[in-house]
Amino acid sequence: MNLKRTNSPSAPGRTLCLIFAGISLLVGAGCDTLEQKAVELAHPPAPPWQPGNVHRPAAALPADFRRVAVLPLAAANSQDLQAGKEALGSLPGQALGQRGLFEVLPISAQQLQQWTGRDSLAADEPLPRDLLVRLRAETGCDGVLFVRLTRFQPYPPASVGWSFRLVAAPGAEILWAVDEVADTRLPSVASGLQLYFRQRGITDLEARHLAASPRRMAEYSLEALFQTLPPR
Repeated sequence: MNLKRTNSPSAPGRTLCLIFAGISLLVGAGCDTLEQKAVELAHPPAPPWQPGNVHRPAAALPADFRRVAVLPLAAANSQDLQAGKEALGSLPGQALGQRGLFEVLPISAQQLQQWTGRDSLAADEPLPRDLLVRLRAETGCDGVLFVRLTRFQPYPPASVGWSFRLVAAPGAEILWAVDEVADTRLPSVASGLQLYFRQRGITDLEARHLAASPRRMAEYSLEALFQTLPPR
């Protein structure tokens, strides 16, 4: 039987072809990287977001300030904020605990209801007269963190707003307060969010996907806000 001869390259020839193909891919990838670097140099990212609306009366917390009771997340009775309250309720206590400044004592809505008749409390509303005394007696806390959600926009451009008051128990002295909104339309917030992802080893492709996650956005904003706490 006569077999038709083809002009296929020899083994060394195939090796050279593969090498040249690999070089072409590397050169192409290098060009993309160089182009990306050129864009970054021409348009450097904005400095990361630095929360500014922060009240810190003292440079440091008292040395014996060791335990903080975190109240349930409060929010106005609107559809968006109630949805945010349900989605993000446990995050503030978790994020505060990660700072390692003091022991965090999460107070459940059921506990607060039992002690005060309310399932959430905001610092800027009328409070039970003996609230701090009662919380200290029940938990042994040195301070209480009031947490309120002020904005929740889960769809791009995502934004989340927080109001915090850290007060001494039972003296009611304000030790730290912040009212801020993290809005991804702000270049500083977008830049800070990308840095937050890079520090966690998240690729740019993953970051673009996760940037649309309201929970990730909230985690980033809480980390930035809690970095402004005074040291102990």
